[in-house]
Amino acid sequence: MTAKQTMPSDEDLVRLAQSGQLDGFTGLYERYLPKVYNRVRYLVPESDVEDVTQEGFITVFKSLRGFKGTAQFSTWLRTLVDRRIADYY
Repeated sequence: MTAKQTMPSDEDLVRLAQSGQLDGFTGLYERYLPKVYNRVRYLVPESDVEDVTQEGFITVFKSLRGFKGTAQFSTWLRTLVDRRIADYY
């Protein structure tokens, strides 16, 4: 990436994903996978971390059209992931 190129914002990626462009979701996934994985790893037994992380992103994918942008994407994402963690227990 050159100095003139900038990373797309979460909002840009959300708009792309909401319009059906897989690149938008892929960008969000790649950006947030480490954070989500670490959050889940902190709260779920190691043997189930990957499954709960995957379920979190499946939920995000299915719910993304309903994201209105009234909160930051990262806050919304954490809420969905926390719900999947709660469902685990």
